[in-house]
Amino acid sequence: MLQHHAILGLAVATALSLAASNDAAAQTTEQLPPGSVTYPVHFPTGTSALGPEDQDTVRAVASKIKNSPDVVVTVIGKADTVGSADFNDKLAEKRTQAVFEALVYTNQVPENRVEMRWSGENLPLVSTADEQAQQQNRVVLIILH
Repeated sequence: MLQHHAILGLAVATALSLAASNDAAAQTTEQLPPGSVTYPVHFPTGTSALGPEDQDTVRAVASKIKNSPDVVVTVIGKADTVGSADFNDKLAEKRTQAVFEALVYTNQVPENRVEMRWSGENLPLVSTADEQAQQQNRVVLIILH
């Protein structure tokens, strides 16, 4: 019985930590619901502007979203470790906002179907040494579920 309560307590603590606002942005593909599909949008170091290829990706994803009325979207912004943690958190937020605006305002995806989150340099997709640029971590993930 004591072991059951310990396991239950651990499960509750884990669920609470995942439910925290931007900490939930740290979810990885292993934590996604079955059937989720992820589309990455990559960024050059220090920028939040969408390039032409990225605009094409967002446009294609927006089309899929609009054609599937039950699909909801989570947009998760990330950054590499170049620069301060505060700078990277703000940069990840700007990247997330850029993708959100491209989906909602440019491509007319209903705003109520898109949730924004960001984790800055925390919980990277690829582990790297501090201050090492890593393109895989300069990304916004568009997750359809």
